Amino acid sequence: MDPKEILGYADYHTTVRYSETDAMKVAYYGSYPAWFEAGRGAYGRMAGLSYREFEELGFYAVVAECHCRYIKSAVYGDEIIVRTWISEATSRTMKFQYEVYRVDDMTLLATGYTSHVCVSKEGRISKLPPEWLKVKDKLKGQS
Repeated sequence: MDPKEILGYADYHTTVRYSETDAMKVAYYGSYPAWFEAGRGAYGRMAGLSYREFEELGFYAVVAECHCRYIKSAVYGDEIIVRTWISEATSRTMKFQYEVYRVDDMTLLATGYTSHVCVSKEGRISKLPPEWLKVKDKLKGQS
């Protein structure tokens, strides 16, 4: 079963700002990881997984890998949606998937993922907190 169907997904809406574009008013490639981060925040709010609470428990989700496949260009003024979901989880890691769409015609502009490792405030790899481990259990139960 598709992880999007198991855990749901969140849509983060934004408009491509001038500061996020190059001289040709095309979205700069470095803007996409920032949009992915905003998408993760939207997903966390939707799923009741607050990153602020995660940090208050003494943990950090360190980005271990970031990948983006650019399909079509977003340009200045485009309204876009960053669709985000968790596709994989272990006791110490989570992988978020992303799809970026132009709102006007729902053209797929980019796909990507980020992999995160849970570390303690001392910087040691650690198990995810119990609320976050429930994600792993839901995915495992449906595989």
